[in-house]
Amino acid sequence: MVKSYIRTKEHCLKISESLKGRHLSDSQRKNISLRQMGTHLSEETKMKISNSLKGIKRGPMSDEHKKRVSIFRTGKGIGNIAWFIQRGVSGPMLGKHHSDVAKEKIRLKRANQKMKTGWHQSEQAKAKYRLKRMTWITPIKNTKIEVKIQNFLKELNIEFKTHRPMNEIKHFYPCDIFIPSGKLVIECDGEYWHNYPVGTEIDKIRTKELLEKGFKVLRLWGDEIKGMSCLAFKVKMDWAIKRGEYD
Repeated sequence: MVKSYIRTKEHCLKISESLKGRHLSDSQRKNISLRQMGTHLSEETKMKISNSLKGIKRGPMSDEHKKRVSIFRTGKGIGNIAWFIQRGVSGPMLGKHHSDVAKEKIRLKRANQKMKTGWHQSEQAKAKYRLKRMTWITPIKNTKIEVKIQNFLKELNIEFKTHRPMNEIKHFYPCDIFIPSGKLVIECDGEYWHNYPVGTEIDKIRTKELLEKGFKVLRLWGDEIKGMSCLAFKVKMDWAIKRGEYD
């Protein structure tokens, strides 16, 4: 029978002193991260850690540290994926995508929960959330269809901006691509998230508000972009700039 061993305070102090100034290599950090994935601390352990950290004063964070924390916290979880990608760590769900059936199940489950609890966000809460979103560093990377349109614009030598905050309208949001010279907003809509082929209600509202503020709007579906040539894109872009909208 193996007897449990309890370390004395003197022993713990010796271990602490021996580890001072020690730095882990990237491979060691990666191994520790992988080993700890999926582990959960008990409430007792969490309380011990919380009590041990009480009264500890931390110095001011460096600009680099602040940037890392900002990226890590972006999107309440999206930043975590960026952290793993940056260090070459592949978690169990990294890079995986839900099937359409699974997405529909998740949507129905959330809708059912709202019906049971009667929970709805107030307009004030929604406004606060939208304001907070405008400060996030998003997205971690552009989608494939966005990259293709960006490459077309580079080929045509047209200056553009990505994910510009459209603060001029009531339902403000960061657009996919903005061309300042033509005051043109280009949206690359994925079929699932934007409810192909009719589009979502919020997309229609934002398009209307943009047109009222003097912007031009070009909305393109994902499958349409995948089979599109640079020449075909230019024709649609010119049409949108001339007429105000191409949908």
